[in-house]
Amino acid sequence: FLDTIDKLITASSHKTIGEWLDNQEVCLILKIAPRTLQNLRDTDQISYSQIGKRFIIKRRYSEI
Repeated sequence: FLDTIDKLITASSHKTIGEWLDNQEVCLILKIAPRTLQNLRDTDQISYSQIGKRFIIKRRYSEI
């Protein structure tokens, strides 16, 4: 699963490794719904940080 995400992010993004992505960017890159992303966070399949009410996902998975 993570290898597939790595390839999708690498192919779809101009950002460099180590940058943070918000929910919308992740959903667009992975072509998933926000609820699917929430399920990935809830089941600890993807790590994230929360700053205030905003969730951010580190681009660990393209290093996702």
